[in-house]
Amino acid sequence: MRSGFVLAVLFSFVPLSFAAADADRDAKPQPGRMQSMQLDVPIQIRVRLRYLLYLPPDYAAKEKWPMLLFLHGAGETGSDLELVKKHGPPKLIAAGKQFPFVVVCPQAPRLGWRSEELKALIDHVMDEYRIDPDRVYVTGLSMGGYGTWALAIAYPDLFAAIVPICGGGDAKAVRRIRHVPTWAFHGGKDRVVPARRSKVMIEALKAAGNPVARLTIYPDAGHDSWTATYDNPELYTWLLKQKRRCTFWSGEWKGAETGHGGDLKCAAHQIGPERWVATFSGHCGRDYAFQVDLVGKKEGDRVVFKGEVDLGKENGGKYRWTGHIAGDRFVGRYETEAGKRGQFQLRRVTGE
Repeated sequence: MRSGFVLAVLFSFVPLSFAAADADRDAKPQPGRMQSMQLDVPIQIRVRLRYLLYLPPDYAAKEKWPMLLFLHGAGETGSDLELVKKHGPPKLIAAGKQFPFVVVCPQAPRLGWRSEELKALIDHVMDEYRIDPDRVYVTGLSMGGYGTWALAIAYPDLFAAIVPICGGGDAKAVRRIRHVPTWAFHGGKDRVVPARRSKVMIEALKAAGNPVARLTIYPDAGHDSWTATYDNPELYTWLLKQKRRCTFWSGEWKGAETGHGGDLKCAAHQIGPERWVATFSGHCGRDYAFQVDLVGKKEGDRVVFKGEVDLGKENGGKYRWTGHIAGDRFVGRYETEAGKRGQFQLRRVTGE
C-alpha cells in the first residue's frame, strides 16, 4: 500500500440558491431603514488530504477498476497516516488481504469529514487512475459512517452503492439517494452511536422508495460493528454487483417571462420497473445555482416527471416542474406561484 501522498486542489464553490431579482443583488442600502440584501459569490478553498492508496496486484491487466473509498472513525483523525490502518480495509490490506478494488483511504486532519474535500479527492483519483465511474463505492465507520451518509447525500449521482457502519445523518435528506443501493450495519448494544441512528436512516430511505435499502443489526455487538462487517466476504460480493444506473442530460432553461436563463444538467435514475427520479442542477448568470428533484413514471413510450421546489419568497416561492423523456430528449416547463413560466430542453449526454 502506498502512503504519504498529499493532495492540494483549488476549486470553486457556489452556494445553493436560486436566481433572485437583479435589483435584490445590486440593492443599495437606504439610510434610516432596514432592508433585505443578498450575498451570493463564489469562493475558493484549498484541499489538502493525506491518504493511503491500494492498487490491485493485476491493476495493469484491466482497463477500468471499481473504486472503494474508506472513511475512518474519530480515533484515527490527525497527521499519523499509520493510524488509518487500524480498522477496515486498510487494516486487512496491511495484513496481506488483496481486494478487487482500487482502495482509497484518506485521513481527516480534524474531527469530521468535509464532503467537498472528499469529492475533490475522488475527482483527483479518478483523473489519475483507471477507475470505472459506474462502480464507485463509499464505506465508513462511526465518524466515517456519518461521513458516508453525508457524502452520498451531497453528491447523489456519484456512487453505485454505499455502506455506512454505526453512523447516522439527516433522515429528511435521504430522499436524494433513494436510487442508491445501501447496506447499513450497526451494533445492537452500541452506546456511542445508538442503533436507532441507522434505523431512522434506512426507514426514511425505504419510505422514499429505495428498493434495495438494507440494515444488519448485530444484536450482541457494541460500537465495534465494523470488524465483523469488513471480515465478511459477502459485503464485497454484494458491492461488486452494484453498478450506477444513471442517464445524464445537458441543455438549457429559459424563463419566458423573466428573461432569465442558463445551463441545466440532469441525472436520471430508474429505481423500479416504472419509477424514476431525476435531479436537475442549473445556473442563472454567473453566480446563482439551483437544484430540484423530480419523480417520474412510465406512461406509454414516455417517462413523465413532476416535482416542485420551494425557494422562498425572495426567490419566487414554489416552482412546479413538469417534463418528459422521449428518445434522446428531455423537455418540460416550470411555473411559479406568481404565474411566471419557463421551459427547458436537454439532450442525452451519456448513460443507459
